[in-house]
Amino acid sequence: MLKNKIIKLLVGTNNKGKLREIKDLLPKNVEIYSKSNCLYCDKAKNYFSQNNIDFVVHDAEIPEVFDALMIRNPYARTMPQIFIDDELIGGYTDLEDWLQTKQD
Repeated sequence: MLKNKIIKLLVGTNNKGKLREIKDLLPKNVEIYSKSNCLYCDKAKNYFSQNNIDFVVHDAEIPEVFDALMIRNPYARTMPQIFIDDELIGGYTDLEDWLQTKQD
């Protein structure tokens, strides 16, 4: 998705100056609040790993971490909870929707 947009920037153009545009497309700070045995948590982490995007995992099973999540997103009821550049994205399906908007 995001990778496709980057490829479109590179194909058939003079690549000079495109590196900066590509860097602007990539998230700079990805945080994933996650729990063990969570399929959608694993899918989110796999997406970022496969696309070489660094991310930080916060273990929401630790009470203090969960409390910090509740301060950041008091409406969180499912995992994962994903923040990109301090913006709440939501869960994995919300991430898919967010990525689709970035592709357009």
